[in-house]
Amino acid sequence: MAGEKERLSIIIWNIRLPRILAAITAGVGLSVAGCVMQHMKLPVRAGV
Repeated sequence: MAGEKERLSIIIWNIRLPRILAAITAGVGLSVAGCVMQHMKLPVRAGV
């Protein structure tokens, strides 16, 4: 039983947690980029 708990702990801390943190970081980055793009004042060109 102790080996199973250790294996589960390794899976959670070494595999799942880094993936979760990477997904959160990517989501925050995309959110910030989207807000910046929406609030940029881009010149409007006719015919483009």
